Amino acid sequence: TLSEFKDTMEASLDQWRKEGRNGVWMHIPIEHVEYVPVATKQYGFDFHHAEPGYVMLVKWIGNGPSTIPANASHTVGVGAFVLNDKGEMLAVREKSGPAAQLKTLWKVPTGLIDLGEEVHEAAAREVREETGIDAEFEGISSIRMAHGGPKVLGGKSNVYFTVRMKAKNTDIVACA
Repeated sequence: TLSEFKDTMEASLDQWRKEGRNGVWMHIPIEHVEYVPVATKQYGFDFHHAEPGYVMLVKWIGNGPSTIPANASHTVGVGAFVLNDKGEMLAVREKSGPAAQLKTLWKVPTGLIDLGEEVHEAAAREVREETGIDAEFEGISSIRMAHGGPKVLGGKSNVYFTVRMKAKNTDIVACA
């Protein structure tokens, strides 16, 4: 019901803020379109995109400017294999997002490339955002295309680059 939605929304936003989450994505199926005016007018959500059968709303609850990506027909992502002078590879565990659910998963820094951003710039930004490490781009290792991506990204096709980078420093900073 609409009343339950409001109660859940207030409790969820409070919890997510306490957990230090930044961006909130709300997938509303067409069967619950009555939630849209409540989410937008009472809780400050914005429209991100709509596809047949649903509308996606977003809300930035973090500090600073929003890093929620704009809608597109494709997403372009990057993953960075960063080595130090000893040949050790940088690995991270996600604090939020789908990969955070897998508590034992270690992975390379990854993320979406922003509008107008070059692959090497995005890779360096993602490494810096996730670890505090500055890394120098060395080259593209692979490119792949996948279709029917995750629901949170609207099921869009994804072009994904893996790149090689060299760490300029080794002082890892736990980032939000």
